[in-house]
Amino acid sequence: MASMSYIRYIYNRRKRKEEELVPVIDELLIQYIFDDSNTYTEQDIYEDFTKRVGKLSKTNLDLITKRLILAKINFNFKVNEPFNRLIRALGIEAFIEKKLDFSNAYDKMKGIQELSALSITTSESKIFPFTYSVNKNVRKEARSSYLRLSKNDPFKFFDEATETLNEWDQINLLKQLLSIENTIIPNFSKWVAYSKNESIVSFSIKMCAYFKQKESIPTLIETLKHDNHILRAETIKALGELQATDYEDILRDMYANQPDNCQVEIIRAIGKFHTGKSLDFLKQTFDESIQTDTKKVIAEAINNYGPDGKALFEELLNTETGFPHLILQHIANPLIKFK
Repeated sequence: MASMSYIRYIYNRRKRKEEELVPVIDELLIQYIFDDSNTYTEQDIYEDFTKRVGKLSKTNLDLITKRLILAKINFNFKVNEPFNRLIRALGIEAFIEKKLDFSNAYDKMKGIQELSALSITTSESKIFPFTYSVNKNVRKEARSSYLRLSKNDPFKFFDEATETLNEWDQINLLKQLLSIENTIIPNFSKWVAYSKNESIVSFSIKMCAYFKQKESIPTLIETLKHDNHILRAETIKALGELQATDYEDILRDMYANQPDNCQVEIIRAIGKFHTGKSLDFLKQTFDESIQTDTKKVIAEAINNYGPDGKALFEELLNTETGFPHLILQHIANPLIKFK
C-alpha cells in the first residue's frame, strides 16, 4: 500500500509541476516564435528557458516539445528562422533524434511523429532507414513522415521496398500525400514500369489514375501484357479513368482472352469512353456472357452509352426473355431484384 501511495504522490507532484510550467513555456514559445526583430540570440533563448523553466532535462524537453507541437498546430504558422532558432537553442532536434536510437518501438514512433509534426526536414535522412523497419507500425509512421518531410524524393523508399503494401498502407500513403502542402506529385508511371514489387506497381497504377497523369498512358498500355491479371484489371480501370480512347480497339480485342475481372473493367472503361464506336461490341458481349455480374455491368454500360445505347437498351428490354430480361429490368428499376 505504501508503495502505491508513493507512486501516486510522485505522479501527482509531477502533474502539478507540469501544470505550473505549461503557461510559462507557452509564454516563452510565443515570445520567441513570433519574434521578427532578430533581437534574440540562441544563447538568450537558452538562458531564458533554463532560468524560468529549469534545467533542460528529458522531462522538461518532452513538455517543451509537446507544447511547441501544439503551438504549431493551433497557430498554423510556417516554419521560419525564429522557429528554427528556437529549435537549435534548446537542442530539440537532437533530443528527438535520440529517441530513434531506442529499441522500444513506441519511442521510435514518438520521435518520428515529433520530427514530422515540427517539420524538421534536416532529419529526413535519419527517418529514411525506418521506412524499411521490420516493425509494421514504425515502418508505416516512418513512411508517412518521410513523405511529409522529404523535399527531393519523398517516394525514395519505393525503389527498394520488398514487402507488400496492403490496402490500408496504400490508403494511408495517399492520405499523407494529399495532406502535404505544395507537394510535387511524382510521375508514378516510372514505378509501374520498373518496380518488381507488385503492390507498389498496383499503388502506382491507381495514383496514375487518381492524379490524372495522362502521360502515363503509354506505360499503362505496356502493363496490359503483365502476367498478373489483378494488375491488368487495375490498369484497364486506370485507362478508363484517364479517358485513353485512342486504345479502345486494344481493349476490345483483348476482351475474349481475359478473366472475368479484366472483362468487367474493359466494359466499364469502354462505357466511360462514350465514343460510340463499341455499341455492337457491347451488344455481342451481352448476348454471349454467361456471368451474371458481367452481364449486369454490360447492361449498365449499354444503358448509359448515349442515345444509341439507350435505344439499344430499350430494344433489349422488349425482346429479351428469362434471366437476361430480369437483369435488364433490374437496371431499369434497381428495386427489382435479379438474384
